[in-house]
Amino acid sequence: MLHFSYLSEMFQQLKAEQASWREKVSALETELRARGLQLEQQLSLQRERSLALLEDKEQEIRMLKSSFRKLLVPKTQSSEDSEDLPRSASSEDLAGHETRIAQVNPIFA
Repeated sequence: MLHFSYLSEMFQQLKAEQASWREKVSALETELRARGLQLEQQLSLQRERSLALLEDKEQEIRMLKSSFRKLLVPKTQSSEDSEDLPRSASSEDLAGHETRIAQVNPIFA
């Protein structure tokens, strides 16, 4: 009988220990899921910020390209000023410059 009560007591301790471990595992799983959701939210926010930054930079590049092209456009000169100033670049010259610039830096393509 003594042996049986000892085994019964050990079995009860084992059951209590299993229940305790199940609770701990459940708590850790819940914590892990919460942390995973938090990381997904942070990732989503970071993605949105990155996309907004990319859009800003693309807009800046478009603006710079436009400004750059405006600088390359020849200004018309009056006939009396043409002797004092160097000749304006022709459209063929500008196209050549744009082609070379695009080859060197594809951003200006």
